[in-house]
Formats: sequence, C-alpha cells, structure tokens
Amino acid sequence: MAVAALLAFPIAAMAAPTGLEIAVRSAYAVPLGDVVSDLGIRDVTTGGIPLWIDVGYRFTPKLYAGLYGSYGFLFTGTCGAGDDCSQHNVRVGGNLQFHLTPDTRFDPWFGIGIGYEWLSYSEFRGAAGQEAMVRGLESLMLQGGVHVAVAPGLRLGPFAAVSLGTYRDGSTSGILGASSGSLTATSPHLWLTFGLRAAFNP
Repeated sequence: MAVAALLAFPIAAMAAPTGLEIAVRSAYAVPLGDVVSDLGIRDVTTGGIPLWIDVGYRFTPKLYAGLYGSYGFLFTGTCGAGDDCSQHNVRVGGNLQFHLTPDTRFDPWFGIGIGYEWLSYSEFRGAAGQEAMVRGLESLMLQGGVHVAVAPGLRLGPFAAVSLGTYRDGSTSGILGASSGSLTATSPHLWLTFGLRAAFNP
C-alpha cells in the first residue's frame, strides 16, 4: 500500500528539474586490472563500499554538469597471517549526465566523466609495517541508471558505472624504507560500481 501511495502522487508535481542538484550514492565497487604491472589490484582489495556525493547544475531538464567525490571503504585482498591490513580510496572528478525523459516518473539517464583517484593501503604487525599510496588519472567514467520520481524534488533509482584509470605516481614508507615518485611499470585498472542514487533538486 505504501508503494502504491508513493506512485500515486499527482503528475503535475513532477515538474522537469532544473537548477542546483545534489545527489548521494551508496554502492558496491569491484576492481579489475592492476595497481602496477606486477601487482594485481585484487591482491590489494577485493572490492569496497564507496560513499559518493554529486553536486551540480541542471542547465536544462535533460543536461546536468557537476562535480563528484567519493570515499571507498575497501575490503582486504592478500594479507599476511597475523597482519593488520587496511585499504581505502578517494575519487574526485567531473561528469556530464544526459536525461532522456526528465518530465516523467521514470527517467533513464547516462553520463560520461573524468577524474582522479588515490588508493592507499597498509600492512602492519604490531608497530612494524609498511604504508603505500598510489594515484593517477581516471581517464574515462561511463555511467547510467534510472531515476524514479518519489516526491517533488526527489528522485531515486539504480545506477551502474565503469571507470578506467592508471596509477602514475606513488609513495611508500615503513620498515622496508621510504620512497616516492613516478611509477615505471604502469598498467590500467577498472572499477565496476553498482548501487543506488538519490537526487535532490531544492
């Protein structure tokens, strides 16, 4: 009954959105590819839960442009017995979204973006261990989903995204020594992300 009531609000309340748009996403992300050519990304992390925020502007009901940022709580890949391992990543960038039917209850959309990513990981046994961070350009992000109007100014729906990137620089410190600089054995990686997006138009 609650779902039926939600879908029954008047069509007139669903004015096509324009202006400021703020969105939050909750998702699950799966990595593929490499950190560098001799280290697979799944050796570092098997996946994670990113918390993602979008802030942008609907220049027309069909065209959105904005910035995004996410913090990923990552699951451990390979970790030595008795060691304490942790990982996280941060992504920021910009994206365009194109909405097909913004003045209806169900609005399919697709988008393209570019950004930058930092991946940090550490492995410790007691006070002794090593920390490392790599970073690089996220050269292409493709995404798409469906917005469902659930109240005036609020749309909610599933989305999927795939991003292609390459880590170009890094740093490390700990019991094995410290260093920083450009990575010489670069290799691409992907993040496949699936989740829900809630968009607010104040």
